[in-house]
Amino acid sequence: FRSVIMQCCASKLDTVAEDMLETMVSIGLTPTSDIYRALCTSKAILNKEAEVEHCLSLLEDREKDLAPFCLMSCNHAEEGNHRNAEAWLERAHGASLEPDLQCYNKVLAAHVRSPKGCATKWQLPKFRAAA
Repeated sequence: FRSVIMQCCASKLDTVAEDMLETMVSIGLTPTSDIYRALCTSKAILNKEAEVEHCLSLLEDREKDLAPFCLMSCNHAEEGNHRNAEAWLERAHGASLEPDLQCYNKVLAAHVRSPKGCATKWQLPKFRAAA
C-alpha cells in the first residue's frame, strides 16, 4: 500500500491515494506518518487548503515537514494574498519549522503586488528578523 500511495501522491493523484489510504485503514493497517506527509504535500501542490488542514491535523508537530506550509504560503503569495501567505509561515513556526528564503521572498513579492503596494509594511517578528 505504501509504495502505491506514495506514487499516487507524487503523480498528483491525491483522490486515488486517499481511496487507497481508506482501504488500508479499513483492513486494519495503520498508515505511517510519511504517508500522511506525502498526501499533505500532494494536496498543497494542488492548492487544496482545507484538505491540507485536515492532513496536518492527523500529524503530530514532530512529524510535520516544511513542504506543505511553504507550498501553501507560496500559493497564497502568488495569488497576491499576503495575509494568508504570512499566516502559513507563522503556522510553520508554530510547528517548530523554519521556512526557507524562497517562502519569504514570495511573501515579500505578494506585498509588492498588493493593492497597498508597499513591501515595507510587512514586519518580521523580532525573534526571526534577528536570525
